[in-house]
Amino acid sequence: VNWLATQKQRFSPDPGNVKLQMGFIYTGVVLALLILLIALDNKIIALALWTATLLVPGWMVNAAWNKRIKQIDEQLPATILAMSNSVASGLTLVQAIERLGERSEEPIRTEYRIMANQWRAGSDIITAINECKDRLKLPNFNIFSTTIAVNQTMGGNVVETMDRLAQALEAIAEMQHEVYTSTAEGRQNLLFLGIAPFPMLLLMLAINYDGTLMLFTEPLGRTLMMVSIGFYLVGFFWARSIINADV
Repeated sequence: VNWLATQKQRFSPDPGNVKLQMGFIYTGVVLALLILLIALDNKIIALALWTATLLVPGWMVNAAWNKRIKQIDEQLPATILAMSNSVASGLTLVQAIERLGERSEEPIRTEYRIMANQWRAGSDIITAINECKDRLKLPNFNIFSTTIAVNQTMGGNVVETMDRLAQALEAIAEMQHEVYTSTAEGRQNLLFLGIAPFPMLLLMLAINYDGTLMLFTEPLGRTLMMVSIGFYLVGFFWARSIINADV
């Protein structure tokens, strides 16, 4: 229950009735196990497939979260600029954050709503921003939270500080976009590299089934297959690390 509540709070300030939702999840897990045991004669395979399905919710949550923080990272410079304009018009920093929690686009609006709700609950705004920083773990948001904390502690023109920060983050985003565009061909080649061995293996089975099967049945064939898989994985992840290098 605590895990589900934590995961839902990453996406929404109001997780809802977590115990009821967990009950539905447990019911679905049990039903999935019963269906697999009935549908498949081999109970070991059924249990293996059921165990694999238990990993799907975590994978889906992580995929959704990665997509969400990417959108937040893209929206951050514009919202910082909007915050700067709000403060320049006479609002306090807290009021500017509350306005962003009402008027900015999702998903970053939810993060500002969470910060505003924490402030209303008695937390100071710097602590609320830092908790958001710990939750998102985004380098650009780390810069934003540190800048606000230093400005609130040391003083200074917060409007000018946020204007410069927004410009810097926009420059970083533009650089990242250029890198992403320049590596598009490399990502496409990596995709072909990742899937090419499988249709090639099927083609070899179709041309020379008995000879290709020796890769799986003979000791020398299995050794060659393991060495090939090792080289394949090393090359794939090496190329992936080059293409996905951080800016």
